[in-house]
Amino acid sequence: MKQLTLCLLAMCCMASTSIAQHQLFGMQLKKWGISMGVEQDMLNSISHEYLLSTARGNPALALENRTLDFYTGTCENPHLRFDLVLSPYTMRNTEVHLSAIGIFNRVDGASYYSYGEDPADYEYQSFYSYGHELGIETALVKAWHLGPLRLYGGAGGNLGYSFGNEVNIYTSQTESVNDISIRSEGYTTAMDNLEEWRTTEVSEYHDGKNGFHERIFLKAGLGISFFKRIELGVDVRKGLGLRQFVGAPLKGSDYTSIALTAKYLLRTSCCKPKPACCKG
Repeated sequence: MKQLTLCLLAMCCMASTSIAQHQLFGMQLKKWGISMGVEQDMLNSISHEYLLSTARGNPALALENRTLDFYTGTCENPHLRFDLVLSPYTMRNTEVHLSAIGIFNRVDGASYYSYGEDPADYEYQSFYSYGHELGIETALVKAWHLGPLRLYGGAGGNLGYSFGNEVNIYTSQTESVNDISIRSEGYTTAMDNLEEWRTTEVSEYHDGKNGFHERIFLKAGLGISFFKRIELGVDVRKGLGLRQFVGAPLKGSDYTSIALTAKYLLRTSCCKPKPACCKG
């Protein structure tokens, strides 16, 4: 975590210097901005065993003869990016996109349920993991300009560090009650004396392990310039990823990202030593 934080701080320092000099990594800095949107990093497979393996202490819980219903990361991952757009001096219509990423409140979950012989007997268990991610990203794209409209497409990858994770286990068991002595304890509900049952609920929380995320993706987007200095647009990524927590199985994921972008276009002089980027 400390190493990643230092890396992000160093990137911010370099960015602030580069904004003043309009150069970074031997390339011309053309734009800087922010983007906000939704990340979906859907695990290819999920189970309560996997979710428990991401908790510290690896709590064990066996489930048998259960029906599985699961979801993972759907519309639960808002993200914020700080973006830099660089132009290589010798490559026309080519851009290098660098980003620092923050993804917040990622949710992965699996739930199980079963019915007993009596329709009133029902058991439900859910397992949820929550966490955040900081990361860095780079992409190489080709851009096409049609007046104020800019279209671009390319490929890239990112590396993220997951932290602040937590695993929640929730159990709810409903059973019919026939014993009058149990009914008198006041934990039952009656409906005109036709059905009586009681529900027991248990919820526990475990600290989660830290982990890493790696992704590769195709990227496409568009931007429209206003007042010669402001560009608003849409950014889309689609790809594959890997997720790794210490002591947990390596998991693959399907990666989708959609974001709205806002960038500030810098006033730059003609490129040296070759003018290729000035024409893009």
